[in-house]
Amino acid sequence: MNVIVILFFRRMFSRITKGPVLRLAIISVVLLLLTGIGVSMLERDLSFADSIWWSLVTVTTVGYGDITPQTWGGKVLGGVLMLFGIGFIALFTGTIAGAIVEGKSKTERGLKAVNVKAHICLCGWNHEALEIIEEFRTDLKTKHKPIVLVANLPECPVQDDNIFFVRGDVTPEILKMANIEEAEVAIVLGDEGIEAYSRDARAILNVLTIKTINPELYVCIEIADRANYDHCLRAKADEIVVSGELCSSLLVQAAVDHGMTRVISELVSNRYGSELYRMKAPASIIGHTYVDALPRLKEEFNVTLVAVGSPKGEDFEINPPADYPIREGETLVVVGEDRPGEIE
Repeated sequence: MNVIVILFFRRMFSRITKGPVLRLAIISVVLLLLTGIGVSMLERDLSFADSIWWSLVTVTTVGYGDITPQTWGGKVLGGVLMLFGIGFIALFTGTIAGAIVEGKSKTERGLKAVNVKAHICLCGWNHEALEIIEEFRTDLKTKHKPIVLVANLPECPVQDDNIFFVRGDVTPEILKMANIEEAEVAIVLGDEGIEAYSRDARAILNVLTIKTINPELYVCIEIADRANYDHCLRAKADEIVVSGELCSSLLVQAAVDHGMTRVISELVSNRYGSELYRMKAPASIIGHTYVDALPRLKEEFNVTLVAVGSPKGEDFEINPPADYPIREGETLVVVGEDRPGEIE
């Protein structure tokens, strides 16, 4: 909460100290100082501090009445201050309000750079994008993680305080506005408005653009045609999902092993049932075989071990042999109702 308040006032100060607002503020201060000096010279009984106080009370139309000019010169100066002061205050507050509204409008239309770190960058928008966001918001690991949407849309299509919108195609300038240098992961979606081959080509080009700016960023890409798989690898995409291929495989699985798609759907969805999770191999199973690790993990974390992989998860061995030794630093893929305690 304190961080949000600090960021709010920082943005407010940034807006106030730019453009016409700063000029009006300077003019207002000068007006107060000049009238304060003038009244202190005309009203011999008033100190300079009291004169400044009187000017401030008068220009803001508060009018406490604790200090009143006694000379005609002081009264004339007070009348001038009232007339000009009301106009300046109205102009000053109107300019500030206009700057705030303009800033909010630019944010909603995705025309301002975002200031978030360790975020998820979602590049592109199609019928799957909303479901992807809902999945992220269901998982405890990403429930409150900032998401930056980069898409060529008129405005952000999702109402979420932790979703930030940058309008435009995936270009170096737009990606820098999305702070891609400090993102945690990026997902590149295909544009459904164009045919499959061109859609994949643009998605691969987007991966190349992202990797040019942040070579270490973990990038996942969705493509429509497996023929473009090798092109994605050359673009250095870290994970590749062939959307049509997954659908075909599930349909065949449903025909051969009835009801299997319901199991698979549950495993890959964060919104209900048990899910697949990654976790580091805990100390309690290091040196034990795969078959010995199964009951230990079930008892300790209430999860079922299905695969073992390298520390960074580049390669996994699904359903390894019973005598497979669990080594320190290895990554486990488990099925569980909740994310295990010892997560990566």
